[in-house]
Amino acid sequence: MLGFLFGLCALVMIFKTATDTYQESRQAKWPSVVATITQQIVRKYSGRQDAWRIESEVRYSVGDEKLTSNIHSRSGDFAEQKAMHAWASQHQPGTPLLVRYDPQHRYTVVPDAGDMPETGPQAPGDLIVLFIFLFLSIALVTIGRWLQRRQLTPD
Repeated sequence: MLGFLFGLCALVMIFKTATDTYQESRQAKWPSVVATITQQIVRKYSGRQDAWRIESEVRYSVGDEKLTSNIHSRSGDFAEQKAMHAWASQHQPGTPLLVRYDPQHRYTVVPDAGDMPETGPQAPGDLIVLFIFLFLSIALVTIGRWLQRRQLTPD
């Protein structure tokens, strides 16, 4: 039963990996521009577990148009908090930051291959989780069937 549950999780991860890969490849084609950080905070979110993320307001220009938008990192756990605070202290307001913007929606921006913690491609991590779920599913289903055959065969 547990093997089938891990198989279901693997199916979900296939969808998530495909979605993240598509989104990341689309964002990689967006034009990049140097933005200026105007505000920044490392915010703590409380829930079942404490989570942290970097939230930044950036100002940038596209042609003659001056725009302001918000970017944020993915949520990180307590272990990531120190790296987030260190990054934020090195990137105070006024610091340039390379971002990519969606040409269709110029207020949509993402950090461009920088060193901001909890940003960057997610698809490689998705693949690792997918393979773990696949391995667990195959292993548990195989062990379950082996045990079932062993019980059915007379000694």
